Amino acid sequence: MRGLLDLSAILATLRPELLPGEFVFSSLPNSTAADALYLNPIGIFTEREGLTVVLNKETAEGNGIPFEVALRQITLNVHSDLAAVGLTAVIATALADRGISANVVAG
Repeated sequence: MRGLLDLSAILATLRPELLPGEFVFSSLPNSTAADALYLNPIGIFTEREGLTVVLNKETAEGNGIPFEVALRQITLNVHSDLAAVGLTAVIATALADRGISANVVAG
């Protein structure tokens, strides 16, 4: 089933939820996604400079993986279409207005 495309409809059905725990973004140069699976990451991104993983702060600390900042995760609990336009901008602006950084991951 396709998600919502209309920004007004998406915003009307948002159910934002602050999830427990803290998460970190960390770069693992010279690694592959398979190398990082034991960390149980919530996200893996292959970038030019290496592999970036998003994982629980405690997991990073327990495995000696360096990171710069611990962040919280907010899930929006909405079924939006990946082609929908404007949701990221609205959310990032609302967070920025409150002095909160946004490192957006969508799926």
